[in-house]
Amino acid sequence: MARRPTPLALALGLALAAAPSAAAAGERVVLLPLEGVTRSAAARQAVGGAVEAALRQKGYELVQGDAVEECLRARRIRYLDSLTAADAVALLAATGADAAVLGTVLAWDAAGADPSVAVAVRVIGSKGDLLFTDLLGLTAAETEGLFGLGRATGPDELARRLVARLLAPLPTGRITAVAPRRPGRGGAAPR
Repeated sequence: MARRPTPLALALGLALAAAPSAAAAGERVVLLPLEGVTRSAAARQAVGGAVEAALRQKGYELVQGDAVEECLRARRIRYLDSLTAADAVALLAATGADAAVLGTVLAWDAAGADPSVAVAVRVIGSKGDLLFTDLLGLTAAETEGLFGLGRATGPDELARRLVARLLAPLPTGRITAVAPRRPGRGGAAPR
């Protein structure tokens, strides 16, 4: 006698089949070098590495390095925090990417018992449209759980945690499917 699958087993099977695989190739995303308003070169490196790792974990294929630098030089783009829509469209067309991720390290205080980091990130689509933007600041004290457990031990770990929270709303593998949030209408999801 054959057993019939239960509704719970069917629902679980359908959910697993519909979930995108992290190994599946996601959309191509240009990761531009981060801007920094801090005086720390370590800040751009730590936050940039955290952004790269978070995007890869979400299944995006990253375009970065020499290919991006050459496109920026060819179009004489120097100030990435004020990238125009026309420049974004040209950059994405030249690299064959679906979106560009730009960011700025706004604060980096590695000294003392309570390090702090603040980062702004924008995602621009292939038509020059703003797909996502958010800003987040975090201190080590804010990562502390009950009885002081789970506290970030340094600025690099703090940067990884901040970027994970900041990019959490981005969908896996489909950056152009991000649901834009409207300022003043619910704003950012609670963290």
